[in-house]
Amino acid sequence: MTRSTFRVLFYANGSKEKNGIVPIMGRVTINGTVAQFSCKQSISKELWDAKGNRAKGKSVEARETNLALDNIKAQIIKHYQRISDREAFVTAEMVRNAYQGIGGEYETLLKAFDRENEVFKKRVGKDRKLATYQSRVVARNYVAAFIKSFYKRSDMSMLELTPDFIKEFAVYLSTEAGLRNGTIWEKCMWLKGVVMRAHFNRLIPRNPFAQFHISPNVKEREFLTEDELKAVMTHEFTDPKLAYIRDLFVFASFTALSFVDIKELTTDRIVLSGTHEDMVRVQDEGRLDEWCDDNLQWLHRTFGKENTVSAVLHMDEHTPHIHATVVPIVTGERRKARKKQAEGKHTYHKKANAVRLCADDLMSRERLVAYHDSYAAAMAKYGLQRGIRGSEARHTTTAQYYRDLKRQTGELEANVQTEQRQAERQLDEVRKEIKSEKLEAAKTEAKTALVARVGSLLGSGKLKSEREELQQRIFTLESQNEELIQHIKTMELEHRDERTKFNEYMDKIQRYFPYVDKLLPLIDFCRNTLRFSERVIQELCKLKKVRLKGDFYSPEFNRKFRDENAAFSFEEDKSRKGHYHICVNDIPLVQWFRQKANEWRNGLGIAPTKQDKGLKI
Repeated sequence: MTRSTFRVLFYANGSKEKNGIVPIMGRVTINGTVAQFSCKQSISKELWDAKGNRAKGKSVEARETNLALDNIKAQIIKHYQRISDREAFVTAEMVRNAYQGIGGEYETLLKAFDRENEVFKKRVGKDRKLATYQSRVVARNYVAAFIKSFYKRSDMSMLELTPDFIKEFAVYLSTEAGLRNGTIWEKCMWLKGVVMRAHFNRLIPRNPFAQFHISPNVKEREFLTEDELKAVMTHEFTDPKLAYIRDLFVFASFTALSFVDIKELTTDRIVLSGTHEDMVRVQDEGRLDEWCDDNLQWLHRTFGKENTVSAVLHMDEHTPHIHATVVPIVTGERRKARKKQAEGKHTYHKKANAVRLCADDLMSRERLVAYHDSYAAAMAKYGLQRGIRGSEARHTTTAQYYRDLKRQTGELEANVQTEQRQAERQLDEVRKEIKSEKLEAAKTEAKTALVARVGSLLGSGKLKSEREELQQRIFTLESQNEELIQHIKTMELEHRDERTKFNEYMDKIQRYFPYVDKLLPLIDFCRNTLRFSERVIQELCKLKKVRLKGDFYSPEFNRKFRDENAAFSFEEDKSRKGHYHICVNDIPLVQWFRQKANEWRNGLGIAPTKQDKGLKI
């Protein structure tokens, strides 16, 4: 049994000397851990004995100072003994905090469990389920019962946890609680999560359950026989919801698709039309109904009548067109299997007439070319021509399209704002000019009225002509002012229309690509900080894993870390639905960089340091 080393000493902080007075500091040392604190005492520098760690002499000041230090030491010893009786692992920081009465002396397991359960309970009904919360509470109660049964205590510090704790807890759930393996795995995972988050939040120096793994060992379910499946198919349900669920189950049984695959299953949509001029001509000739019938016949010949779900004529846009929906049913082996066979690799061969769902095979490049050719032949009698074969025009990705659209909209807004500002300046100048002209005109009218009498006597008509010219000038300026006002209104309407179109495009992005907005910060970080190529970023935006080799820069540590096979990916944050973060080898990028930093420090023989700052992307 190793002997615990405990020591308390006092020293004068000479660096904060002021007018010969120095503050007295205390230091607690326990098993290599050190914690310092202020004694709230000061003394003359000449009265302090550095070797004895006390005030020297028998003066009143020395006696009062030594008495206060003895009292502090006695309190620290009392706290140390109290914590030692309760905890198996004591640090200097725990004793210092107990003496100062700040924060918690230690982090207990049940206290942390209860705190996390309370946070989880607040999210019930929003993004968390009540059943999950109840499962966490049951797991917490099992942990409390295990501590009371095995350790004869009501709670225990996380610093006491060892890798054997969770293993013994799993045995307790199996023997004493009588739980099955799947339930044992669930309760152990809740416990492991609590300890892992405490370690991540720097509440404990290490995670004792980091290497713990347990398999749920879920029993494989047996498949239904043909008679059982027929019985399910022919059964009449009174509840329409049960009938709908039965249909989904039967569909999954025949297609071997999982529930997730069925949920994301979509039909292929095909747009049938021609150029705007050709379709207007067909409509003016009164052949639109005949054109629709020929399109429907072409769909039936090409994809099968039973696979054509719908064909709807759209007349609410500039060009008449048909939106057709077909089920992507194909036969034969997959292209990937044929490729492996060509390469000499062994693969499972399906029957040549096997039916399966595959939109990629239905819309392959070869088939799309054939569709264009056959459709052009069917529409030749209407004067519709096929598109240019081998055209150099290329498809623009959705992300690039919306980036260009956003850029163009921004440029348009900037131009409109510039023109609006120019028009406003011109309008102000015209208003000032009109105001001055009207003022001068009023003065002129007054002068004219005065001089008119004299002019009538003199028989002069010069003043009358000048007045008419001035009135004509005012009329011209007012007309120009009205034209400018009308031009500004027109520009405002055009700007409003462009903003409406832009908002519609943005609504479509939010509706059909809700994750695009969340991926933009990640894209900027990958491009500007990690220096990834556009090809790599495109693959990451497809939510695929990309394996890379090289040096990767960490802003947190201001250095690069090398990896020969790092699997980068954009993963959805499980704690925040709809948010994404960068992961490397299935762990967050920040945590991966810190692991690399610790490996680098260990290679240099440097002890890992506490990281107080994180990396925000």
